[in-house]
This record gives sequence, C-alpha cells and structure tokens, in this order.
Amino acid sequence: MMSDLIYNEHKYLLEKNYCEYDEERTCYKAFNKNLTSKYGFQYEVGKVYEIDKNELQLGKCGFHFCECALDVDYWYPPNKDTTYAVIEVLGDAICNNIDSNAVTNKIKIHRQITRKELIKEYKISMKDFN
Repeated sequence: MMSDLIYNEHKYLLEKNYCEYDEERTCYKAFNKNLTSKYGFQYEVGKVYEIDKNELQLGKCGFHFCECALDVDYWYPPNKDTTYAVIEVLGDAICNNIDSNAVTNKIKIHRQITRKELIKEYKISMKDFN
C-alpha cells in the first residue's frame, strides 16, 4: 500500500490516506431501497464486487463506504427508501481525512441492517472511543 499522498484534483489540495485493513473491519454502506447505488449499480447481500485497483478514485470510481455508521447519512439522507448494510473491505482502500467516506476496489456486502441497527452500531463504536 502507498503511504499518504498529496495530490491536486479539481483545483483543491486533498490529502488521501491509503488505508490498510489487516483484519476484518466493520464498515457501512447505504443504498436506495432496492440495494442500488445513486448511479443504478445493483448490489446483493453475500456477494463480492471488484474493479481494477488502478481505476480506484475517491468520489469517482469504486465501491464507496463509511467507517462510521452514521456518516452514511451524508451520502444517503435517512428516509423510507434508504437501506443500510454492514460491509467488508477486501481490497485496496482510500480514505479521506475530512469524513469517514472511503472507497475500495473490492467489497463484500455482509448483511442488510435496519436504521435502528445502524444507530446501535454507531453507539457501540462510540463506546470504544471513551
């Protein structure tokens, strides 16, 4: 994996952190109600999805996710059509240093969860910081 890299994209200077997940880490993804992304990509629970790691770009190309459960709300505001899942990062990942939005080239959708379960996951993770 690459270490931190500074690069200029869209005329903003961003710091990209190339994350390493040495062990299974619980992360989260939000979807439209039928497990599709904003761009129509269809996901299924239990399946693994992969793209070429050279195509990976935060905010543009790859399988986006959040490390913090409730950060998914920024990308998919909570409403009756929003669904959530616990995911596993299986490939390379890029995380930004502003929020917990991240992208990977390989992802597994472990299980779908309710909004109530998402909030519970958040509360559990916050206890780890105290």
